[in-house]
Amino acid sequence: MQVRPAQFSRAGFPSRASAAQGVAELEALVVQDQALVQTADSEGMKLQPGYESLFLSQPGKARGTVLMLHGYSAGPWQFRELAGRFHDAGYNVFAPRMLGHGFMGSDGIPTGARIPRMGQPGAWDRFIDETYAQAASLGAPVHAIGLSGGGNLALRMAERHPLAGVAAMAPYLGGDLPHGILFAISDVLDRCTFGLFGRLVLDQIPHNKNEFEPNDTTPHTQGSLGQARAMRLVGHAVKKVQCPVQMITTDGDKLSGQHRVHAWLERCSTNNGWYRFARSEEVPHAMLSPQQNPKAAIVHDILFDFVDKAQLSQRRTT
Repeated sequence: MQVRPAQFSRAGFPSRASAAQGVAELEALVVQDQALVQTADSEGMKLQPGYESLFLSQPGKARGTVLMLHGYSAGPWQFRELAGRFHDAGYNVFAPRMLGHGFMGSDGIPTGARIPRMGQPGAWDRFIDETYAQAASLGAPVHAIGLSGGGNLALRMAERHPLAGVAAMAPYLGGDLPHGILFAISDVLDRCTFGLFGRLVLDQIPHNKNEFEPNDTTPHTQGSLGQARAMRLVGHAVKKVQCPVQMITTDGDKLSGQHRVHAWLERCSTNNGWYRFARSEEVPHAMLSPQQNPKAAIVHDILFDFVDKAQLSQRRTT
């Protein structure tokens, strides 16, 4: 049985002998997350509702499996509507909770203490490998869809494993000028200090709010800039992707710059589509959930056409 290091632990799973066993294991994962909403674990940590892993299986043979990876500091709730659409069309859907996301202490204050940080470069790759194995155990072709930091992980998964296709919405690759100057400075400082700048400075700077609102439909985890940067570097590590790639971005995005995405596609992919919203359309970085983006239906259509029709969507703006 493979088990992650304790600081990132979710129950490990035995080798998968059949699709039925894979279904049972993923259902057990969802139940485990649901239990954490009600009862604290051994360290006094509970999950905020909305962070439970999501799994929808087909009773018979599925047309495929759609693996959905949410954004940094967000949760599987970002995929509720899209997951239902793919499931209704005959696909298995698996949206796992990212490592360490959604936890709050006994005082009810959210904490990102379990999210991988600088100096733990292998944590996200282990998560990618295990998550792919879980999805592939269902015995159907796997498409990976990711938003923001989850887009980085999906792209990395496409490099490491045989996917039918990968879609990245606003991948967290860094911004263009002038915002990109801060990314460049932090990267240089971290290299020059052999990683100490990331661990001693960036990991100490909070990122996102440190509270949960009652009945919040879009909860976010308190983390650090160092933890966000650790996820950003996953996307930068990719050298080549063999499967079709669908990018969806908004011009002017401070975290997913036009030139950064173009450079990534030039280096890593020759079979790709790139749908770019104009800045004037005001499509946010968190473009997937209707709660965060009133135009999310357009994004859903692009993703559905990519998976269901093998259609790469192209749109350029100036």
